[in-house]
This record gives sequence, C-alpha cells and structure tokens, in this order.
Amino acid sequence: MRPSTNIMPARRAIRLLLLALAASCGDSVAPLPGSGPPDALEFSYGGYGTASVSLQRDGGTIVYTRTEWGGRAPAQVIGSIPSDEQWRAFWRSLDEAGVTRWRREYMAEGIADGMGWHLRIRVNGRTIESQGSNAYPDRQGREHEGDTTAEWNAMANAMLGLVGQRLLVVNGEGGGTRD
Repeated sequence: MRPSTNIMPARRAIRLLLLALAASCGDSVAPLPGSGPPDALEFSYGGYGTASVSLQRDGGTIVYTRTEWGGRAPAQVIGSIPSDEQWRAFWRSLDEAGVTRWRREYMAEGIADGMGWHLRIRVNGRTIESQGSNAYPDRQGREHEGDTTAEWNAMANAMLGLVGQRLLVVNGEGGGTRD
C-alpha cells in the first residue's frame, strides 16, 4: 500500500499552526504602554496578622482601601486621580518588574498563614492577571517562596504610588503601607 500524498500538506499545516501558536504566546510579553491609565486595574494583598489593602480603578480615580487586621479600626479610603507623570512612572516600574512574564498563580507549599495577593490589569485589549499565596515572582516570572521579591515590591510600590502610599518592607516581607 502506498503512503498517502496528503501527508506533506498535513505536516505543513501542523507546522504553520505551531508557528502561529508560538507567535501568539509571545504576545504575553508585548510591551506595556508608556503612559495613561489602563482600562481596568485591581490589586490587593493581605493576610494573617496584617492589614488588607486593595486598589482599583473607578473611572479616572484610583481607590485605595486599607483595613486593619481584625477590622478593629475603620477602613482608610483614599481616592486619587494620578497625573500623567505618575502613570508614566507606574508603567516604567511594571515593565522593569517584568509583570508581562508573570504566571497566573504562585503558591508556596506548606505555608498556611501569611500573605495572599492578586493583580489584574486590562490594557489595550489584553489582561495581565497574577496571584499568589506566600510566593512571589521575579522579573523572569520564576517563583520565590516566603519573602517578597524586589520585583513584586516594585510592582506593589508602583500601585501604591498612584495614591501616595508606599509598601513597608521589613526583612523582605511586605505588608504594611506608609504615607
């Protein structure tokens, strides 16, 4: 029995499909915009024994909410409309932190208490989403368990900088904020 003459076109079609898929995967590392607000922005972190912090875009305003551990004090809420320079600094920091390379999830095995976080940015028709529990990405998207990474801290400070706040980092562990 002779082999089918359709094998070559099928192999070529498979190669083309694989090339197309590879090209679309590269889109996840496409450059971030250099200015202006994203279409959507959400960031939160908090955990056992530490305050919970969230930021989200509501129209042109970034709304920051901080709730102390156990809810003993009223929540602190700040609304801010970032300047063009703040947006440029924000995008620069996120690019340097490598957020387009971050995986969807980072989870430390064997650590029950600690800090969880979530990041979601929608810009130019694409969504960057990542979250973790006691594990943090570096610029290349690799996971580091336990202490926050310099890149995660840079991303968090870029977020908090939109409302005039900064992340407190003690021995590599983030959690609090300061004015």
